Amino acid sequence: MNVKARFAFLARYIHYFVVVFFLGFLSGVIVAYLAVVFVLQSARENELASEEKRKLQDSALCKALSENSLEPALLFENPRPIGLLDGMALVGGRENAVMLPMSVVISNGADARPDAGIENAALVYEALVEGGITRFLAIFNPSMATEKIGPVRSARSYFVDIAEELNALFVHVGGSPDALADIRKTSDLIDLNEMGSDEIYFWRSKQRSAPHNTYTSLEQLERAADVKNIRGLSLQPTKAWKFKDDADESARPASSPSLLINYSTFNYQVKFEYQPKENNYLRFMAGAAHKTESGSSIAAKNIIVSFVETYVIDELRLGMNLAGEGEAIVCTDGTCKKAVWKKNAETDRTRYYYRNDGDGSDTEIAFNRGLTWIALFPKGRESDVSF
Repeated sequence: MNVKARFAFLARYIHYFVVVFFLGFLSGVIVAYLAVVFVLQSARENELASEEKRKLQDSALCKALSENSLEPALLFENPRPIGLLDGMALVGGRENAVMLPMSVVISNGADARPDAGIENAALVYEALVEGGITRFLAIFNPSMATEKIGPVRSARSYFVDIAEELNALFVHVGGSPDALADIRKTSDLIDLNEMGSDEIYFWRSKQRSAPHNTYTSLEQLERAADVKNIRGLSLQPTKAWKFKDDADESARPASSPSLLINYSTFNYQVKFEYQPKENNYLRFMAGAAHKTESGSSIAAKNIIVSFVETYVIDELRLGMNLAGEGEAIVCTDGTCKKAVWKKNAETDRTRYYYRNDGDGSDTEIAFNRGLTWIALFPKGRESDVSF
């Protein structure tokens, strides 16, 4: 075909080419438009879902606090919610308020000191294990950044009970046979055991000797919470204790007798010394102030001694019955008083009461905001605790 014939052919069919090109262009525009609409709609749905999730979280938290006579308006000052564990304003966002607490078993053996990270805990439980030594279960608010926690040690059954009570992630390195059996049969407990596939959330320090060389951090624990998909609405918030503001400085005693707890040998003799200006209790053990690896002193706003039934299981391992009720000592605002503890069921929150001498009724105790230190001490050894 010569050049003239080619131009004639193009002139005859040019409108077909134009129509085909236009239709192709139009279909591309339509596809692109639909793609944009789809992306925008998905983003909007995700935004609405996130907003609905936040509303549900806020509602759950307000409900948990209002049931315990706390003012829901306190949740959103500045606009930070308060922690269910210690009554303090959380430093994270609202999502942290309903995320599970982190409970970590920490060694207190004389050769394991100093411990790390415990100064950032909201609650600390101290209990005897075998051989007269004590061990800690430190409970952390998930919003408090703590770069090093440990040395992490093995679980005991009563620590499992506490983690279940608090709906807390339970962090440990192995455990006694009864504790591991309790973990396996407790369906609601979220377990993080270094001796297994969860070892990626821990590290071993070359500066410490085994078994006192295993550590973790809140960043690692939050990563575990993400990987295991256990943030947010999958867990209910714990029921809060009642909290109050510190007593006015003018109402605090200028001096107060120290609380003394004699667990066993000198290395496990504990003293809490009241500091009126700070309105807290400085912790001493083995005759020296309790200082962590960072050099921080341990000072608690509230001290509780719970006298609990304690018994030998095997190989001198101990068991404790944490359900029911019993005697206690509560120290706050510079005054130590006899009290009672009550826990109606295994998963209920343990609560503390002052008993009214007149009619024998009980008044639930409101604690100061901040760290509460709880000593689980054998019933029948009340004479080893004095104030």
